[in-house]
Amino acid sequence: MTSKAENDAGIETDGLVISDYVHPHSVHAGVPIEEIEPPPVGKDFEVDEAVLDDPHCGIIPFDSPGEQMCQGELESLKAMYAVVPTFIPEVYKWGHLKSGPAYFVLAEFRQVGQQPPDPPRFTMRVAELHYNSKSPNGKFGFHVPTFHGNLPTYTDWEASWTVMYTKILGRAMDIDQSKSDPGPAFAADRRLLFDYVIPRLLHPLPWQE
Repeated sequence: MTSKAENDAGIETDGLVISDYVHPHSVHAGVPIEEIEPPPVGKDFEVDEAVLDDPHCGIIPFDSPGEQMCQGELESLKAMYAVVPTFIPEVYKWGHLKSGPAYFVLAEFRQVGQQPPDPPRFTMRVAELHYNSKSPNGKFGFHVPTFHGNLPTYTDWEASWTVMYTKILGRAMDIDQSKSDPGPAFAADRRLLFDYVIPRLLHPLPWQE
């Protein structure tokens, strides 16, 4: 970890953490980390085309709903970081690669700690996130589309959490049904879930409306 300093662009940095990991498909593969020049701040940087094929690299292909996915990821992280900054990495920017058919999200790098996380500590932080968050208009929803993987979730504003959760789950089931034929038993179970289970579980909650 470095101390506070100014880089070539005159931007003050604090506590930069440099990873010794180099992607095996990178043009820098096999080069010692200390010999790799970082991209200049505020200028274009190249992304190795071979890395774009790696599903773990964080680059979203152009032929997917990449623009909305990256925008939703950035706005979601911003909202969570505002509530629990020690639990969520800070996110800086999203955009389209200049020379690659993909989008990107640029966020703070953090070393991964204990894996899997300690269940009591992890669930306590998740509860802290939910308990301390505040809706801008008193309703449930979000101002931009968000995604579960590559599937869009329901984010329109709703006054009732029961209604909101029903529509979120309903949209996911609609997408699943459009891609497969789950049969009549699925439709019957769906009616039971939406008409009885969800209302009885969520409606009594004091904050659901």
